[in-house]
Amino acid sequence: MISFIFIKSTMSSSMNDDAVSHGGMLKNMLRQGFTILQLLFETGDNSLAAFMQEAKKKRDAKASASASSASASAASMNDPMPPAAKMCMWICTMHNILCFSDNAGIKKELGAAFRFHERSLPSLQHGRFGIGAKFAMVCLTLLKSIVHVFTRPNEGDPIKQLTIDYPRAIETDRLTINPHGIEMDRVPTWDKYAIDPAGKGTVIHLPSDRSIVQEIVSMITTDKVENNLLFAFGTTYHKFLSDNTTYQINVDDKTYDVVPIDRLCWDKVDEKMEVTLNVCYHPENHSIIRAYYQDPVSNKFGFRIKKGKHNFMIGDLPDDFVSLGEITVQLAYSSDWIALLEDKLKHCGIYIPTGKPSASLRRALGGTEIMRNGKVVKVLPIKRPMSGDTPAYSFHENTKVRIMFDAVKSDQILEDDSKTMDDVFNTQVNKSELNVDTICKSVWEAVHQLRYDYGERIYRSSDVYAAAMAKAAAAADVPVENSDSEEEPIVPAKAAASSTSVVNPKSAAKPAVMPAVKPAVMPAAKPAVMPAVKPVKPAPMPAAMPAAKAASSSNSVMIPKPVVAASPVAAESSSASSSQEQVTSVTQIPAHIRSTSKCPREVIKLFADICTTYGPHLNAIYERADHNTRPKLADDFNALLRTADLLKEFSNSE
Repeated sequence: MISFIFIKSTMSSSMNDDAVSHGGMLKNMLRQGFTILQLLFETGDNSLAAFMQEAKKKRDAKASASASSASASAASMNDPMPPAAKMCMWICTMHNILCFSDNAGIKKELGAAFRFHERSLPSLQHGRFGIGAKFAMVCLTLLKSIVHVFTRPNEGDPIKQLTIDYPRAIETDRLTINPHGIEMDRVPTWDKYAIDPAGKGTVIHLPSDRSIVQEIVSMITTDKVENNLLFAFGTTYHKFLSDNTTYQINVDDKTYDVVPIDRLCWDKVDEKMEVTLNVCYHPENHSIIRAYYQDPVSNKFGFRIKKGKHNFMIGDLPDDFVSLGEITVQLAYSSDWIALLEDKLKHCGIYIPTGKPSASLRRALGGTEIMRNGKVVKVLPIKRPMSGDTPAYSFHENTKVRIMFDAVKSDQILEDDSKTMDDVFNTQVNKSELNVDTICKSVWEAVHQLRYDYGERIYRSSDVYAAAMAKAAAAADVPVENSDSEEEPIVPAKAAASSTSVVNPKSAAKPAVMPAVKPAVMPAAKPAVMPAVKPVKPAPMPAAMPAAKAASSSNSVMIPKPVVAASPVAAESSSASSSQEQVTSVTQIPAHIRSTSKCPREVIKLFADICTTYGPHLNAIYERADHNTRPKLADDFNALLRTADLLKEFSNSE
């Protein structure tokens, strides 16, 4: 019986075949943005899901039998294990043929299995939208060839065949699917590519384009990790490949085995942590989604509204909220991931440079993985920290994260409009195109904070941090105290003779000035936690240089007032005066310091005036600023505090 892809015989007579242009739809599928790698993933997802579901059923059956009687348990241990799940990709470079085979078999009716947009409810399998494998066949053939599908669902069943003629579909604007028994002239194709010709399995014979075949072969043989197909398959399917499942790629007469590659090296790494998020939503307002968990820093239970110490809302799971399931967040740290993965990388033919690894290799090995139903669907690169202690950067960059979730709960009763974890992560038709900007904020901010806190804990327990703090304490001659800030650590720096504590969670950069001037970088502290600082009187200066006080109730700074006398560098100051007069904001100060190779008296006077104006109010300005502006404001205040030292240099030079 011939079945139309979009029109079923049971449809209302008001529908007609002209409602959809099949040829136009097929051509549009070529422009959906799938990469070749993503298309290759789609060819194997259904097979892997079938393997895992079958294995789960067998494990559940054995567990049930073992619970019923001890004798049954003993007998089951002696039962022969089922054959290993196996998948193969065959590539013939002479005829540009791609073949995909497995030993699972298609249990569903063959015509329905390859009907376009045959959607299903979310499940523990990869398929949901009924279009992924069809995208692969359309894009890998470029609609220029005929695809043949062969399958034997179970042992002893006859072999079934399905022919999809894309060139004819474009010509007639009508795509039909007609499953039937295998044709005699197609039996050699089954015998050549089936994993077990006498057993169950599936073969998809797909004549492709020469350019596509050559690109796939180059991905298999490249020594660049970012393009290596063996590495991509090994990391994407590492959970399945670790569970008695094998994947083999045959290029002409050469065979490549895909091995499981766990980026987090969970079974080998020593430093690791796991946190469980309980996700639920409001029964009436489904847009209110929360991820409850026990915060490792405070040991309090609650949910997060955004990143930051004061944005964690303590409380138990609401009784009236509806549970969507759990998300497991795994965090791991190693100072040398390449050493842990070296054997796997060499197996993939990836070049490992001696000494410091390349940036592309570090990016590919790092990042945050998002795993849906056991498959890694997205890998996010590590963002280099832009603030905080510079020695801590490497610790944060070497922290890896894996976010694992099942699309549905195992006991969840689903309907067409049921909310699932796919809604939390906004899963799309192309699951590899997951967008972090559309993930539930409560979930993503929790993961973001967990990662930062974990990297910070590793850093603060390291010898690097201990040495940095000891050196800073010795230079400043002050006792060292750990900070509980969850945003940016505090590292005191060398203090100037005429300066006070700096309102900043980080150390300020040194300005580019003439060699005689040596501005000091000040210790940092947040104004919210910084104790009141007593006014510090600058070093004695000549009588002709009286001092002016810039006082504040919370933090007072003594700023020497410059003498408006003729300067030896007055000629140079005239060229800079026009740009100096444009300085109207405290946030412009560091730029002027860095761009001023010399320090004319007018510049010094300008700094002193700004310090007098803004200094007493900087704490309040800092508190009102957002996270991105605070480091800049703190740099400004460091610049203001260096004014006294600059004035002293000029006074001594006279």
